[in-house]
Amino acid sequence: PSQVQYVEAHGTGTSLGDPIEAQALGAVLAESRAADAPCALGSVKSNIGHLEAAAGIAGIIKVALSLRHGMVPASLHFQTPNPHIPFSELPLRVQDRLLPWPVTPGPRLG
Repeated sequence: PSQVQYVEAHGTGTSLGDPIEAQALGAVLAESRAADAPCALGSVKSNIGHLEAAAGIAGIIKVALSLRHGMVPASLHFQTPNPHIPFSELPLRVQDRLLPWPVTPGPRLG
C-alpha cells in the first residue's frame, strides 16, 4: 500500500461519507509510507458529476487514462478541505491541480 501514488475515491462530497473513506484509505496507505510521499486523492465526480450506476467505471477509466498519459488530473472546485478529515494526520493529499504522475522507482500504481 505504501507504493500506491494515486487513489480514485468514491468522493461523494458528504460530511459523513468522505471522512470515513479518507480515514480508511489513510489507515491502509500509511503503512511503511514515507512522510514526504503522500498519496494523491481524487474523484471523477468533480470532473464529470455523479453518473449513478456508471460512477465506478468512470473512475476506472479516469485512472487508466491518467496512467497512460502520466498525468494526474485535478479534483475540480477543491478549495477547502473537509474539516472532518484530518489531512495533517493522513498520508493523503487532494489532487488540486494537473500534475505529472509521481516518479518512483517502481511502476505507477493507482
